[in-house]
Amino acid sequence: MHITTFHSRLSHSLLLLVAALLAACSGQSPITTAPVDAPPTSPPVATAEPLPSETPLPPPTDTPEPRWTLFTDGNEVRDLAFGADGTLWAATVGGVVAWNVTDQSYTRYTTLEGLPSNQVGQVTAAPDGSLWFATGSGVLCYDGQSWNTYTVSDGLLSNRVTAVAFAPDGSLWAGSGYDGEGTIGGLSHFDGQTWASTTDDNGLDDGLNAIAFAPDGTLWLGSGIGLLHLDTSGMDLKLYSSADGLPSSSIFDLLFTSDGALWIGTDAGAVRYDGQTWQLYDTSTGLVHNQVFDIAVAPDGRLWFATPGGVTVYDGETWESYATGEFPEENVVFALVFAADGSLYAGTGRGIVRMDEVNRQNLRTADPPVSDALTVAFAPDGSLWVGTDNHGILRFDGETWQRYTTLDGLADDSIHAIVFASDGTPWAASWRGASRFDGQSWQAFPIQSDQVGNSFHPLAITPDGNVWMGTGRGLLKLEKDTWQVVSEADLTGISLLAMPDNTLWVGTDSGLMRWEEGELTQVDTAGKLEDKRVWALLPASDGSLWAGTSHGLFSFDGQVWTQAGVFEDNTVTCLALGIDGSLWAGSWGGGAARFDRNIWQTFTTQDGLVSNIIHAISVAPDGSVWIAAQGGLSHYQP
Repeated sequence: MHITTFHSRLSHSLLLLVAALLAACSGQSPITTAPVDAPPTSPPVATAEPLPSETPLPPPTDTPEPRWTLFTDGNEVRDLAFGADGTLWAATVGGVVAWNVTDQSYTRYTTLEGLPSNQVGQVTAAPDGSLWFATGSGVLCYDGQSWNTYTVSDGLLSNRVTAVAFAPDGSLWAGSGYDGEGTIGGLSHFDGQTWASTTDDNGLDDGLNAIAFAPDGTLWLGSGIGLLHLDTSGMDLKLYSSADGLPSSSIFDLLFTSDGALWIGTDAGAVRYDGQTWQLYDTSTGLVHNQVFDIAVAPDGRLWFATPGGVTVYDGETWESYATGEFPEENVVFALVFAADGSLYAGTGRGIVRMDEVNRQNLRTADPPVSDALTVAFAPDGSLWVGTDNHGILRFDGETWQRYTTLDGLADDSIHAIVFASDGTPWAASWRGASRFDGQSWQAFPIQSDQVGNSFHPLAITPDGNVWMGTGRGLLKLEKDTWQVVSEADLTGISLLAMPDNTLWVGTDSGLMRWEEGELTQVDTAGKLEDKRVWALLPASDGSLWAGTSHGLFSFDGQVWTQAGVFEDNTVTCLALGIDGSLWAGSWGGGAARFDRNIWQTFTTQDGLVSNIIHAISVAPDGSVWIAAQGGLSHYQP
């Protein structure tokens, strides 16, 4: 089979490609912490998740006035690599973190310091000492002083780069995945001057997760549909899948050992391939978990496996597993790397763990777990409440963060909406129902399993004190601590707006509805909203109604619906009013925008947003704006 080349044709020999990696970059001063004193502890046994705890405010990453501050999570580690000077580099969902492992100080880099994206998936060190990263917005290079990014404009097939690796000759290879219309997954090579990219329909176009070079110089690639082998001609590509003996076609990692065998990390165990046979190792043989995200060889030759249940070590005969933390998210291990002294560093869902034969030591930034923030709201006392997709609720009083989870009584840890009753009581909506906080503990009000929808559940409280929630089975009302279906219309309620007269506007997946006098009726919007998903509803200061939909933003003055001149071909996900009466709108991929009654001003990652995918916006009592986006929080102080 032959590979179709899109940008330029690959050479007939992979090993004859010239390696001369150049670095040209520019950036700002990063955030650096002072050394901390954290004595090592003994390896613990995994227990339940922690109760609410307070963490200090992380060092902010700021821009000049008007100032943006980013809150990302540098503790959700996806890959690790040591630099030539002994610095430990962590690729995280909250940017790049450079650790001094001696004194445990760290330097954090985000989009404000020159990164193209805060979503960083892999890191590898070049022979010349530079660091290269796979990000959601291109290949990133750091030469020790400045940053440089390579994108589709330089020759990549897609900006969603999923893997980076150096060949034995020192040249760089990168794998990418589909990133929207006009892009395709594939393989790219950098010769120090230009990029050559290639793809085909036998696996390369589906995106790559891992790249490895065999002792004979051939290239092996791990993807979501199997294992790919590219021979030395650079032209013939073979796909291995479950039909060939693999336990799964989902490949996370590849590693060649000194005996020439290929070890493969899959979502169904680890596989050793000697060129003839496939040998599976899973929980039945000794692995702590069947998902294997990373494999590393220790200086003594033992193999270590990173899994969602901790780490497992194999000496060729016996298997032994270790917990990397006390709580479940600390035992989700994505990356492994060995230091020069032989100690193991494990990158987890809650920081880095250094392990040796006796001790375990944590390396963690001061960041709160905000990478999956879905909603933001301000309490009457001025505190910020953040609902996350997997980490429960975070409360920020301006100095410290406090976290609440299911162990504190929440219905579940995926929080879709937070609203406050007239007496200031917080309510939170989630997949499994709603929860109320009395200042000391949470009480859950679960819904039935058949009432769970496939869109996030909105929540509203009318002035009469009634609590309402939208689900995949219609509109629910809480009566005597039990949810009652008040309308069995075949709809998905995705936004709710409580009005002073105790009526409700209900945004659905098929237009706008209104709950009034015990009935839910379709609103005639003159054809403007009937075929659109209504994601957000907001009353304006002049009495008009704003509706964010799957096809733009609309306003209703009581008689006529009019489309606004912003995000016209985009989904408007959220709306908020500034204290000056301005309107804020968030979009799915287009960033955020502010309307001052005259003009729209748009903000993107170029200005200071964490991401252009916006989930929620809330305005603080001081007039500053907090934005929950994919990857964290942005705080804007005009």
